[in-house]
Amino acid sequence: TAKVFDGANGTGRCRFTANSNPLELTGGTAISITLNLAICPSSNALSGKRVYVANSGPLAGGNSVSVIDTTTNTVLTTVNVGQGPEGIAITPDGTTVLVTNKTDDTVSKIDTSTNLVTGTLNVGDGPVAIAISPDGTKAYVTNVNEGKVSVINLTTFSVVATITVVGNPDSLAITPDGTKVFVGGDVNNSISVISSATKILTGTNTVTATLTVGAGPIGSVRVQPNGARLYVGNTGSNVISVLNPATNTVVAEFTTTVQNPGCCRFTPDSLTVFVVVGGTNTLAEIATATNTLTTTFPVGTGQLGDVAITPDGARLYVAKTGTNEVSVVNRTTRLMVATIAVGDVPLGVAIIP
Repeated sequence: TAKVFDGANGTGRCRFTANSNPLELTGGTAISITLNLAICPSSNALSGKRVYVANSGPLAGGNSVSVIDTTTNTVLTTVNVGQGPEGIAITPDGTTVLVTNKTDDTVSKIDTSTNLVTGTLNVGDGPVAIAISPDGTKAYVTNVNEGKVSVINLTTFSVVATITVVGNPDSLAITPDGTKVFVGGDVNNSISVISSATKILTGTNTVTATLTVGAGPIGSVRVQPNGARLYVGNTGSNVISVLNPATNTVVAEFTTTVQNPGCCRFTPDSLTVFVVVGGTNTLAEIATATNTLTTTFPVGTGQLGDVAITPDGARLYVAKTGTNEVSVVNRTTRLMVATIAVGDVPLGVAIIP
């Protein structure tokens, strides 16, 4: 029997048994076993049951985070944060939500057990995107107005490093093994690669490569859950770039009928990616095995923001910036099953893993 633990505190255990029979070993016995493993689900009781939505607008209901119960598809509460919240991420153990506040240059920390803000941290100028390392110990934040990435130690909730990257960074993704961070920006059509392995506390994170992709890789850098490929939606063109994270190379670029491909999100099995068609109410569905467009479908009316998918892959939660709503879409039928009113200009969306 093998046990796998996800998260720094040993939560999310999975047990695997060879040929349905436990292995019994005597003292001193050494064996070698090869297992094909998937990411274990969080052991948090709220896994898949809470959606957090960053409401970025300045009007009523803005500068806040809406908390949605996925069982009833209703807003449980609204949490006031800093000004201009955009990016949102949740720790692997599901206990903490981090929100970037672009206007006042801060990151808010929310406790998911109480839905209260427990800390506010100053970062760089114009924080937009945020991603959390798989072990839950650190977070990376793009500061779009100064061309830098802030690195946060989540144990002390303090900035421990600042990294200069290419262009104006506004999207990023971390590989499932936590060793690399890929940062996209809207200048020079490039992706910066940061080697993050064990260097966070010493402040020696550095850019180890710069990759050229399509025009305008803005807000749309995602790594497959299995870590095999990274997709970049280039909003300045109709091109989606596919990268191999292991070799830091562009392995494919394909042109689709998707205009200005923006935010994208993979299904948990990595076989499908949903891409927002820029400036519209439409999602595109792409098969990752062949990099071909399966279909496009509308999500109500109004321009779309970010997309999140439940851990079981059954439903999509889509922010609708044009109507101040979140739509719930059945992944199989591609039909809306609920529409939820939230705050002003919802952008970022995250679900407790």
